[in-house]
Amino acid sequence: MLSKTTEAYFKLPSTTDSVGIYRGKYVDFEAKECASHTSFPLKIITCSPGSASTKCNQPWCNCLLIVKWTVFNETYYVKAADVICFMKEKQASLYSYRWFQDNGHLIPSTYVTPIDYLKIIDRLYFNSGGNNDK
Repeated sequence: MLSKTTEAYFKLPSTTDSVGIYRGKYVDFEAKECASHTSFPLKIITCSPGSASTKCNQPWCNCLLIVKWTVFNETYYVKAADVICFMKEKQASLYSYRWFQDNGHLIPSTYVTPIDYLKIIDRLYFNSGGNNDK
């Protein structure tokens, strides 16, 4: 007799906002909003660099940070490895809006799918729909 899992729960709260499987790869991300015109505070990221870096360096894992800049109505996808590297190297408490433009990927937005981050994952990790540049 086969059994089917219809519900599952973590025993402890997750350290990130969302986890799941997409096209056979683990996806783990933080999703935040920023109302500033200039910078995003690192203190609102709940996942520490030490705990995330082991997981983020695995080939089966897509760890990312999604930040919506509400004043610009723009949402950026940034690889968690880039965030961790910045946190370790710069010892800064803020990311500039320019840093997101330079290091992130602008997430396409439509009325039906306001934050279509899967298009970015497809492009970066599955070579679907564009170049594999960042």
